[in-house]
Amino acid sequence: MALPAGAPSAPGPQSPQANVLWIGGWKRETTMVRIDVTTLISRPVQEVWDFFIDFTNSSRWTRSGSELRKTSDGPFGVGTTVESVRPMFGREIRSQRLVATRYEPPHRVSFTAVVPLIGDLIGGFTLESVGGETRLSRWTELNAGGLRGAFGSLLAPMVRRSHGTELSTLKRLIEARTSQR
Repeated sequence: MALPAGAPSAPGPQSPQANVLWIGGWKRETTMVRIDVTTLISRPVQEVWDFFIDFTNSSRWTRSGSELRKTSDGPFGVGTTVESVRPMFGREIRSQRLVATRYEPPHRVSFTAVVPLIGDLIGGFTLESVGGETRLSRWTELNAGGLRGAFGSLLAPMVRRSHGTELSTLKRLIEARTSQR
């Protein structure tokens, strides 16, 4: 199905509106909740990127202890699929599937995901050099329309805190790792 004119083809700057597919066609509504968190890491961008993009580190900084696993073949890039997996009661629970929509090492990775109870979301990470340090920003947009969206809107403050905790943990791990050299 072709997207209508104006429909987003990839995540990008914050938009006050979103295109929502309803049975019978596209309807334009203000229905997105955006969550932004940022931290400043006292290390160069490349060093932060290398640690962040190495999925073997993910269980150390994700709040749930989830491990991110690349599930598609070939090098990481646009279209790459990643699964979030965490152990629970002796079993592996797969909580979400991500698809990379932008990949610009060492500055940006964006993705789409389907999260149980919340639904579809888009998000990403950007890394910017700021005087020899790295500003690491994480953004997430989720549909706030309908029942799932209402639930997502209620969860947004919790998600913001969780994302903030994850970035703080990344900062601590990266800065401690480097100071041990």
